[in-house]
Parts: sequence; structure tokens; C-alpha cells
Amino acid sequence: MLRFKSILSGSSGNCLLVWSEATRVMIDCGIHSIRRCKELLLEHLGPTYSLDALIVSHTHSDHINYSALRFANEFGINVRVHEKCVHQLAEKHFNGYNFSDLRLDTFIGSPFKVGDLVIRPVELRHEPLHPTFGFVIDSVSSSRRIFIATDFTAGNDLPGHLAEADIIFIESNYDMNLLKKHPNYNSKFHMSNPRTAQMLYDMRASRQNAPQTVMLGHLSQQRNTEILATEAVREAFGTFETDIDFELLAAPRYQPSAVMTLDKNF
Repeated sequence: MLRFKSILSGSSGNCLLVWSEATRVMIDCGIHSIRRCKELLLEHLGPTYSLDALIVSHTHSDHINYSALRFANEFGINVRVHEKCVHQLAEKHFNGYNFSDLRLDTFIGSPFKVGDLVIRPVELRHEPLHPTFGFVIDSVSSSRRIFIATDFTAGNDLPGHLAEADIIFIESNYDMNLLKKHPNYNSKFHMSNPRTAQMLYDMRASRQNAPQTVMLGHLSQQRNTEILATEAVREAFGTFETDIDFELLAAPRYQPSAVMTLDKNF
């Protein structure tokens, strides 16, 4: 059995949780105070903060920051970042604190194991100075797959990963009309609703069976809404008179999402 939920999603903070019966990993922890880290993660991890790894997609502060590193350091949580990001992590987020006890490991482009989960990094094209990665997460015990990709404009082999995943968590950052109303230079490094919608339509057209769930994430606060993001997907499918035969959701900004569960019988 494999489960997934979003704890936070958006430019103010991102935090995702994936777990099996034996292993629990967090993707990003962009929580901006140590106290809030403890409060929020107590709710989702329990009083021992049991976590096998915190895996970092990139070093922007809404995905990892000083507070999250202090939390990981205090509770002995293994933090994993791509080898390209190690120096950047220290330069941006150590803030002069001695993280000599931080359990910091690196990954490269190859798959690596955390308990009974296999994590395959997927390099994404995002802001040029910040190497960014999505993740294919496979459950050894249930043979189910989750694909996570946010903060990107393009990536290597994304269509193939979308075509093979049971749960897809993908960025749908901004609505085009709201971007005109609230211009933002950094939006050029993110996915618009129409581009994500087209990508999802192409995904469904290319595979025999539908994924179980698609969740849209990292919605801009000023330039998007959950309704606009999901409606863009419905419009893309409707253009080709195609039904959406999977669960379509948008991740809340400040609240946890529902838990999505994959089992061997799906």
C-alpha cells in the first residue's frame, strides 16, 4: 500500500508526504518558522516525528529553509539533496548556524532507496541558478508509482513519467488572465494552467489506463484559484470531447489535502 498527501502547497510553502506501511518520506519542507514546523509536523508525523528522509527538490526557501533544517537537525532527520545543491543549501539557509550534526546526504541522477521506496530523480527546467528535480516514487511492496513535479517549465522525459504513474502531483501555477492583472517576472519559470492542462490531456491520450488521481499543485495565491486550475483541465479535455476518467483535485495552499491511497488491487 502506498499513500500520498499534500501538507502545504504554494509559493508560501511546500511540503508533501509519501508513505508505505514501512517507510515515510517527505518531499520538501518550506515551513518558515521552527515552532510552526514542530506544530504542523506533529500533526502529520506524530510525537516522535518519525520520518525516514526529507528529500529536497531545490533550494528555494518555499521548499527548504533555515527553520526546516533546524527542525531536521534537532530530530535527527536525514536530509537528501542533489549533489549540485549542497553548497547552495549551505550558502542560502545555514545562516551562520553550525549544522555539524545535520544528517545530510546527496543523490545524483540515479535511483536510490529509502526503506521500501525507490526514488528516481527527474531533472526539471526551472529558474536557471537553481537545479530542480521532480521525483518518481515506486513502492517495492505494492508495485505502485507516484510522480511529483513542481516548479518547472519543462523537464526530461516528463510525458513518459506521466504515462506510468498512478498518482500525479503536478504544478499548475497561474491563470493567464490573472497574470495580466498581477504581472510577475518569476511566473516565466512556472507552468500556466493551459500548459499543464494540455500536458495532462496528452498524458491521458497516450496511455491505455487512466491514473487514479491527478492533483494540481503550487497554485499562485494572486494568480490562480483551485477552481480556475481544475476548470482549465476540464476545458482541455472538453475541447477534444474526452471525459476525465480520473480523480482531479487541486492542493489547498495552507491546509492538508485528503489522503490518496494506492493498493495492490488498483
